[in-house]
Amino acid sequence: MKVPEHKNFPLLKWITGYSKAIAFLFVILVIGLITSYSADIGGVENNVVYSICNVLEGGKLYSNPEAENFAITQYTPLSYYLPILLCKLMGLKPLYHLHEIYLTGRIVSLLFNILTVIFIYKLLFSVLKTRYEIAFIASIIYFISLTKVHFAVRPDALFSLFSVLYLYCFIAYFSLPKKNIFLYLGVLFATLSFFVKQSGLQFIIIIPFFILLNREYKLFLKVCIMQAFLFGFVYLTFYGVYGENFFVNTTRGLRNGFSLIRTYEVFSNLYFRSQLLFICGFFLSYLYFKKESSDRVRFLSFNIIGLFVFALVTSAKEGSWVNYYNEFIVAVIILAAQQMNKISLHNVGKNIAQTALLFIAVVIISLMGNALMQGFFHEYYYNIRASKKEYNEKQKVAQIMAKKLALGNYFLCFDPHINAMLARHIVIPNKEIVPRLSPFNYSKYKQAYNNGQIAYIVLSKKKPITDYMGYNFSSLKEIYQENGFVILENANRISGTQ
Repeated sequence: MKVPEHKNFPLLKWITGYSKAIAFLFVILVIGLITSYSADIGGVENNVVYSICNVLEGGKLYSNPEAENFAITQYTPLSYYLPILLCKLMGLKPLYHLHEIYLTGRIVSLLFNILTVIFIYKLLFSVLKTRYEIAFIASIIYFISLTKVHFAVRPDALFSLFSVLYLYCFIAYFSLPKKNIFLYLGVLFATLSFFVKQSGLQFIIIIPFFILLNREYKLFLKVCIMQAFLFGFVYLTFYGVYGENFFVNTTRGLRNGFSLIRTYEVFSNLYFRSQLLFICGFFLSYLYFKKESSDRVRFLSFNIIGLFVFALVTSAKEGSWVNYYNEFIVAVIILAAQQMNKISLHNVGKNIAQTALLFIAVVIISLMGNALMQGFFHEYYYNIRASKKEYNEKQKVAQIMAKKLALGNYFLCFDPHINAMLARHIVIPNKEIVPRLSPFNYSKYKQAYNNGQIAYIVLSKKKPITDYMGYNFSSLKEIYQENGFVILENANRISGTQ
């Protein structure tokens, strides 16, 4: 079937130009975001940065959360390795180069996001044979729908890249003469996505269920065996490297508490941001049940259903956010682009196609403008204007603390920058989830505080804290006050410190 020339659909060409302009503005916004001095541009990225800094200072990626430093690395390890490697190659030290470490991790996330956009375009243009304009517009819609979490030092960007590669491989498998190489690669990316972020479990479930419902029983057995072998091999490899702490951190470390109210909050925010995509996904899901639909269309439609259900259920976890629905949005965009491509073909009638494209143009314009304005006013502006001066003041306090801390001593602080700068000496760096929501036993923390191993407490004047985990700070001796911070000394601190 012949695709119409550009001159027959000038509206598509205009929308493509509009998309390029919006993408350019969004990139400027993202550059301002990732170069920010904020300790957390999204998704509590400071917890991930702490784990990276701890490794750079000679610590382990996964340690016992119930012993010093009482730290938790919540996510599976694949996303940590590249930022750690790059920081080591550049000789970055947390005490002196923390901003550069943040910048390195955020640039890595940006590059993963760009690769994801490229593979969405290639999937649409090369595999699904979608018009250039439609493939480009769909890719840009995905890019500007990303929240700030995807540009933070977090696993989300790499996870989304693996999810798109998983979709790419399986759609290629169902589109081409069922080449097994795409099947193997699809299973590989689906399985490895779990070791980027535990949400990858959804792909491991969706693949065999779709094949089983498709009544391809031999393929179902083959895929189950491949997944079980690959998952077991990779998991045992990491368990062999990190021991039981790998299991403890990545399972019990995720138990933040559950709330149906949280599910509603996340979903309502998603609907407010991307209601058009959600409504589109709702209508596209019916294609799974149409007998005349091809395997690739039914696979995408089944993913829309499965990914939405998984996101809805897991968003009950405290700490969840709209990024849980990102993979659902990807599947919706890909299938919607394919259906839009059908509308642009001659056989639907030129007048009908023009009317449909005009409606889609209005939708795209409103969606892009909405995403850009929300991104700027609701997510990015505060982080972009984070103060370099405040960062420098924190660095001075951290350098003073570095001189005071003897080997084996620790301190308690409530500032994520200072925590990361002195990663090997801070206790309980993951204060967003500890101890209120954590399942771990912190009796050793109390012991370390009572015997003076936790020698100092660093408090911010802007956010005064009088007690923590049952200990009141009002009676402690103040030994330093400058740069907006107060350093208190534990009277029981171990002798030998300055």
